[in-house]
Amino acid sequence: MRISLGERVAPALALGLAAAFAPALAESAFGHARVSVTAHVHFYAVGMTALVAAAAAVALTLMGARLGDTRTVLIGTAFAPSEYETGISDRRETRVPRRIPSSPTAVPASVWR
Repeated sequence: MRISLGERVAPALALGLAAAFAPALAESAFGHARVSVTAHVHFYAVGMTALVAAAAAVALTLMGARLGDTRTVLIGTAFAPSEYETGISDRRETRVPRRIPSSPTAVPASVWR
C-alpha cells in the first residue's frame, strides 16, 4: 500500500504549526507577569543554548557526512555561524558600566569591565 503525499506531510505540518504557535500562546498566557533576571543568568542561559545548538549542528553535519547526504551536511554547517554569533553577541550585551557618566555623551571604553 502506498502512502500519499498528504498523509506524510499532514503530521509534520501539524507538529510545525503547534511548535510555531507555542511561544505566542505562552506569551498570551503569562505575558502580564514581569520577570527580571540578572546579567549572569542571561549570559549562562544564552551561552548554554548556543552550546546545545552548536552540538546539534555538529551532530547533524557528521550524520549527513556519514550517510553521504550533501544537503544535510550543508544545513548542519549553516547552523555553525549562527551559534557562534549567538555566543559572541550575548557576551557583548552583558557588559555593565562601573560608574554612570556625568555627561550624556558616550561612555568611554575605559569604563567598561
